[in-house]
Amino acid sequence: MEEPDRPPNLTSVQINVSALYSISSRYLPHLSAVASSDPSAKPALVATSSMLPHHPYPPFFSLSLVKAAQRNLMQSLHLTYAPQGVHVGVINVGGPVSKEHEVWSPANIAEKAWNWFDEEGRESFEVVI
Repeated sequence: MEEPDRPPNLTSVQINVSALYSISSRYLPHLSAVASSDPSAKPALVATSSMLPHHPYPPFFSLSLVKAAQRNLMQSLHLTYAPQGVHVGVINVGGPVSKEHEVWSPANIAEKAWNWFDEEGRESFEVVI
């Protein structure tokens, strides 16, 4: 087994999680205002990720940790803003995107993401592809 990488430094967390938090803090109030002023609107904040939050890989410990933190943040934001009519969520792609791959093709990812975005009630905060 390969040696796991070093624990994450603050820079990787700041870049990947704090930046997402900053963007969310700035724009979610605006998206919430859109949702309350226009019932037909479908405001959303969507992040992309991998399967590392669900299945950490020891050699990629730092990245797994950061992706899990991003997922946790998005889930917390979903719990806060979904009742206000804002869809907040994560699209998790389980491998390399390739036109030749049946599951991880851009067309399939786009279809799954759109179906999730367009679903009535918007119960889930996550799509796993």
